[in-house]
Amino acid sequence: MSRRFATRGDRFWTVRFRAEFTFYHEVGYHVCGHVEGGTVAEQEREADAYAAWMLWRPRPVLRLVRLMLLPVLWLLKRWATKEG
Repeated sequence: MSRRFATRGDRFWTVRFRAEFTFYHEVGYHVCGHVEGGTVAEQEREADAYAAWMLWRPRPVLRLVRLMLLPVLWLLKRWATKEG
């Protein structure tokens, strides 16, 4: 497999993942019952949470990676609060 092919594949996966997140984010507005216009921070968080939930469900590998990274992120956050 050439490096050029791998780069195109990675780019395709990233673009598709972002498009899927945006789709589920917009669907999240309707699922959460947000009907008024404008951007409200709480509505954005709810729509983001819905999109993240929909993306994690069918991807067990990503869930496994997340579980492996949680302790590392916890340690980094703890270390950052000690330094600051």
